[in-house]
Amino acid sequence: MKLLFVTYCFDSSLGQAMIGVYKRALRLALELQERGHEIVFFCTGRDLFHDSLTEKAEQCMQFIDIPFFKPEYEGAVRNREIYLSTLSEIKPDIVVIGEAPMIGPILETTLSAVELNIPTACLDNAYQPFFVQMFWQNHGPMFDGIILNGPSSLHWKDAPPQLLQVPPFLEASDVDAEHLLKDLFGQLPDRLVTVLAYDMNVARMATSLFQELSDPSLSLVYIGSDIEKIQELQEGLPAQVRAQSRVIRPPAEPALFGLIKLSKFAVTKCAYMQVTECLSLRTPVIGYYYPGYFALNFLPNEIRRFIYATDKLDSNREMLAVAKSYLNLNPDELLSVHDGELNGLSKAADFLEDLPRLRQQEKTVTAAQVGFSKTRVKAALRRLDHTSGDQIEVIRVRSTRLRLLKNWHSIYSVLCDYTVGGEQRCARLWGHTFPTFIQSILETKALVYGKSRRQFLFFSPLSRILIERDMGIEILPTYLIQ
Repeated sequence: MKLLFVTYCFDSSLGQAMIGVYKRALRLALELQERGHEIVFFCTGRDLFHDSLTEKAEQCMQFIDIPFFKPEYEGAVRNREIYLSTLSEIKPDIVVIGEAPMIGPILETTLSAVELNIPTACLDNAYQPFFVQMFWQNHGPMFDGIILNGPSSLHWKDAPPQLLQVPPFLEASDVDAEHLLKDLFGQLPDRLVTVLAYDMNVARMATSLFQELSDPSLSLVYIGSDIEKIQELQEGLPAQVRAQSRVIRPPAEPALFGLIKLSKFAVTKCAYMQVTECLSLRTPVIGYYYPGYFALNFLPNEIRRFIYATDKLDSNREMLAVAKSYLNLNPDELLSVHDGELNGLSKAADFLEDLPRLRQQEKTVTAAQVGFSKTRVKAALRRLDHTSGDQIEVIRVRSTRLRLLKNWHSIYSVLCDYTVGGEQRCARLWGHTFPTFIQSILETKALVYGKSRRQFLFFSPLSRILIERDMGIEILPTYLIQ
């Protein structure tokens, strides 16, 4: 099979490293490539991040770029033409979207793949069972399959077959890690701490912590790409602590995860992938937190007690107390977080290989259940195409949530396959759902009478549904949560 993966990456040149979506998809793509499948990879911003994983991928996959214009009005039309044309040329058997699609090339590729009837899957995170179920309800109507990644305690036990929940995509080698540690220290350390210093703020926070701890019994391994800057930071460590501190570039992933597994705790950026990978290896985390980028409060309390998050670069009494408690923690306590299974890659690859068959099964969630029934969509299409309802036959309706606003007003992307007098067509729409009758009237009135080129096609205050034409994601308001 030929699979197209679509992700994004923003490196620390933009203030912080955002590489999790990219790396998660790369690992799965490499697993499939090793099984003999052809991989095409599209990742915006990939030139800003390189490590051993990207180097390996570049040797065996085709990386492509697809232009993207400002997604409003004429720009949105142009994007649709380009992405439909590009996918038709690539002819993938499956398209894998690296995150819930709400904006940019990821959203455009999703809509184009589904419009072309290509089996399409989505990768994302599992935060806890309730939110997994919400994710399925919000995004399941668009995708043929969804793969959610996270420790076992976060999984929804009653998930349908089209929703796969797997442990983090990692392979940890104790042997490789021990060989690396012997090379670095001449022996195996008794008390190891690993610092994932891809982001310099993590390195700064870790160094402040180790200055205050001033514990020469610790062996510190900083992992990052800017070796010189990290070494400059380490000059501020007490001499005995500095003597037991090393800086290395990211090793091969089995050794990297082996180091984390052998550590008393890890210091990382407080991002979902890094945190859950550490916890799945039974290693607690002290994390530098960028407000707004990781919904830490979505995680259950049972997991959060093994995560210390702060947006301060300087250590404090609380951080010191947590670090000391982690140094004495029994790793088996983290079995409540994850059951120890680490076969996520193979299970996800099996799932994608089986996706063409899975898409034939009836799903437990549909666009109609969200509110976008064929009857309502047909009424909208009558105004869109200026034709009688007798000539329109709605074949398929898909939806995925784009926005959840402060007042619980949700906005969905709605994709509809239909015919007009036997001619096949596909419409891209936006569907709004409102929590109350009054709110639906007030907000719809404000939208309809606002100054814009938007085309409103259907409104039912009793069902609290508004449908309009998709004019480009740029003109929608900012969302709060997914």
